Amino acid sequence: MRKLITSATLALSLGAGSVTPILADGAASTRNIILGAAAAAALYFTVSNNNKKKADANSIREREMQRRKAQYRAWYRWRNGNDPSVAQVRTWYYNQFGEYPT
Repeated sequence: MRKLITSATLALSLGAGSVTPILADGAASTRNIILGAAAAAALYFTVSNNNKKKADANSIREREMQRRKAQYRAWYRWRNGNDPSVAQVRTWYYNQFGEYPT
């Protein structure tokens, strides 16, 4: 999050400097435009990398949740001879892990 804010601040500050290219000489204007584009690209890659990490973490969490529920269902089937209801699995999961499964 800190990198995101820093990248956004950099992009805005450099972008604001290139708003009035008429008042600047050609070299400074070109430099500001290039630096602004570089800051925008850095911001884009930072945000997309962060989103990918969150998606990966959610995927791992979801797989673990499915594995736990399947393990409970198998144990329940072995113990009682029938499948547990959705409500039973949900209640068991909440009691064991402190959150409701999705």
